Amino acid sequence: MLIRSDSAAEHETSSGDFYSENNRDAKVRADFRNAIARILGPEETLLAVFKWKLEQLPATNRWVPVLRRYIDLVSARVDGCGGSASSVPPSLHGYPATGAKGGFGGGPPPGLDVEFVGKVVGLIYDRFGDFEGFTLETEQGMFERFHCAEQAIEELVRRAWIDRYVIAVIARKGERHVPVSIILRRAPRE
Repeated sequence: MLIRSDSAAEHETSSGDFYSENNRDAKVRADFRNAIARILGPEETLLAVFKWKLEQLPATNRWVPVLRRYIDLVSARVDGCGGSASSVPPSLHGYPATGAKGGFGGGPPPGLDVEFVGKVVGLIYDRFGDFEGFTLETEQGMFERFHCAEQAIEELVRRAWIDRYVIAVIARKGERHVPVSIILRRAPRE
């Protein structure tokens, strides 16, 4: 025989089990914390990328005020979710995980932490005329040689070389001269 309690602190579920009001409240709080963590990570990453983009634009660019306003809005969302918008640094790769506070690991994959920014100053071919790579003059005045044989890379860096685009080359830390990613940063100033 089942005896039901008339206490307001206990409720019967559809399966006939009983649970207390305190257990339900704890579950709701845990679900809420998980939802906030899922929201906070992407917002922190969005904020990091837009802060980075703002640094790349000249102050006279017409989009600077718009981007600043959007950064303010995203910052308010990050702060509202319990994060700290002021501690999110500008980053092209997003915001890395911050442990218990949130973040979802939006940084570069492990080992992708070498970035070279500059202009292509030469294309490299072997003795048979096959593309082997390119040379980049960095913003610091250094010359970096990158090795790759893909036709699509050849077309991309040839275009960057002819049109004098500033590019960023991302490489693995252990293979500094093998490009993993190439980003067209900006066209030459006219």
